[in-house]
Amino acid sequence: MAAVIISRGRLCAGHQAFLQIFLKRPNAAMTDERIINEYGSGWALQQQRIPDFFQRAMDADVRNRTHTATSMLCLIQIVANNCADTDGDFLPSEQHLIHDYIARLDAHKDSALM
Repeated sequence: MAAVIISRGRLCAGHQAFLQIFLKRPNAAMTDERIINEYGSGWALQQQRIPDFFQRAMDADVRNRTHTATSMLCLIQIVANNCADTDGDFLPSEQHLIHDYIARLDAHKDSALM
């Protein structure tokens, strides 16, 4: 969610407040530059990783023949879309970031469940 918000390169007051809570950072430390540098630069590495909670859901799906990971993908996309639209302007760059991340998780899921 933080990656979607900071993909614009600028933050409105609402985004600042959300990220302050989400990232558990005191307000004085929440400058646009610091957020974008610290969290934006880390996104390239983070998007390559499969979150532990998602991997555990996939493992459970294999064991139990369930579809929890698929449901999680839908919920992750809904949360990310809503996060991107918090300022009323869902940009193509935000859509692309979300789409690529969901597609990566989905491809990992599909390859693991085959």
